[in-house]
Parts: sequence; C-alpha cells; structure tokens
Amino acid sequence: MKATRQSLYESVDHTALKPLLYTPYEYAGCKKVQVNIHYHVEIDHHYYSISYQLVKEQVEVWLATATVEILFKNSRVTSHARSCKKYHYTTVTDHMPKLHRKYREWTLYDIIRWAGHNGPNTRELVARIMENRRRSRASVPTRALCDWSNAIHRSVLNPPAVGTITGVRRKPMLNQQTIHTLYALKLKGMAEALADQLNQPDMDRLSFMERFGLIVDRQWTWKENTRLERYLKITACV
Repeated sequence: MKATRQSLYESVDHTALKPLLYTPYEYAGCKKVQVNIHYHVEIDHHYYSISYQLVKEQVEVWLATATVEILFKNSRVTSHARSCKKYHYTTVTDHMPKLHRKYREWTLYDIIRWAGHNGPNTRELVARIMENRRRSRASVPTRALCDWSNAIHRSVLNPPAVGTITGVRRKPMLNQQTIHTLYALKLKGMAEALADQLNQPDMDRLSFMERFGLIVDRQWTWKENTRLERYLKITACV
C-alpha cells in the first residue's frame, strides 16, 4: 500500500483527534491522615472538618491548588476550599453531632454562664482562661468543649479567691493558679501546653480559638501516649 505520511495522518490520526481541555492539568498530592477527636484533619497546619462518624478513622486527602478532597475507602466524603491560614478551622455544620451544633454559636457570656452552673469557682476558672481573648461571636471547638466540661464536672474545684477577673490583664500568679488547677483536674497535657504558651511571646499573635485548640490537642496526645504506655507495660508483664 502506497501512502504518504500526510495522507495517513488525514485519514487515520486527524479523525481521532479531540479538542484540548479547557482547564490545564492540575497536579494533586495525596496523603493518609487520621481523623482527630474533634472531627477535623490537619493539613499544612490548617484543620478541615469531616463527619464526626469517622473520628479516629484513616482517610485519604487529595491536595490540589484550590481544593482539599477527603476520601474514605475510595469514596469521597467531603471537600473544602483550600486555605493557607495556619491554625484556623474550616468547619461544615453538618459534620458536627447535633449535641455539638448548639455550642457553635455560643458567645463568651454563654460559656461563662454555663461554667457557673457548676459553681462560682468553675466560672472563675473559665473566665480567667478566656478573659484576654474576648470575641463577640467566639465559637469553641465543640468536641473539645464537651470533653473539657465533662472533666470539670467530674472534679471538685477549690482554687483560692483572687478578686475581680474582668478588665485586667492576667498576672503571672493567676497563670500559675490556673496551671495548678489543671494539674488538680488531672489535665496534665493542658497544663504543660498552657505553661509552654506563656513562655512563648509569639503565641500572642494567635487567637484564643487557635491557642485553645493547641492546648486541647496537647491533652489528647498526652492521654493517648499514657494509654499506650500502660498497654505496653501490661504486655511486657504477660
């Protein structure tokens, strides 16, 4: 069969050609992460929400330039616009348990009033921690708020009276009292995290929500490490 390259191109290749895509190819990275206890996954120091039913599950995260897609068992469960804000949260209300959704819109006054139901000492403790991070619509990581409140309600607080707690900057002595109270509540991870933050001046640039989230994460990590150490000791004895 006699044919030129031009004739073969026109008769075979040209008819099979398709138009170019309107959007160029976009590279996407992939990594496996575990869903945190507050139903968020951490990607580049930013927290993206996922259904609370997948807490502690391992998921795949596909990272594109503008989007973050989260897959569980090869099925996409959610996606978010990618954010470059470190230590911030991107949360979808539908990902939260019904019991936690009402806390999302709590103000500082609501949180302090809730703490007061357990007694004036609990109210004062919560107010001290939050007094310098006031916001008109400050929402709290709901799972962290519930865990922390349960720990407080299970314990008896007897910190010394310190007078007024509003309108003044916290003094070092008040900070130490807060740390001692956290130790008394057996919240060693939170106490150590708070002490570390007080020794780091650059922490002032973070909002209360960001600092509180770091403290709660530190408590969870300490709790998991303690549980693992206890398990290893039991295994070694056997």
